[in-house]
Amino acid sequence: MDNVLNSHLRHRGLYLGLEGLATMVAIGFHGVLLELVQTTTGSQWAEQVSESIELRLTYGVVISALLFLGGAATVRLLVPWIAWLIFARRGDGVHPRVNTTT
Repeated sequence: MDNVLNSHLRHRGLYLGLEGLATMVAIGFHGVLLELVQTTTGSQWAEQVSESIELRLTYGVVISALLFLGGAATVRLLVPWIAWLIFARRGDGVHPRVNTTT
């Protein structure tokens, strides 16, 4: 039981650490997103968006963080399917083998 608890706590700590890192990246992602809009469109609207302090500090951060975390959540849903395909192609099956000999 102690081993299960320790592995659960390690998994939870790793997951929360990765989630914190993803959130930090998402908060910085708004600058990349605004730069992308400005370079691709080159219009007056893009310049106004990039120069808008209100959008840059509030709405831009929130929208960009939600877009980034939504993409990260989508990847999180796809990883089990990818792992399943890898195991299925190797012929190991989805479940790990259990050693019944003692």
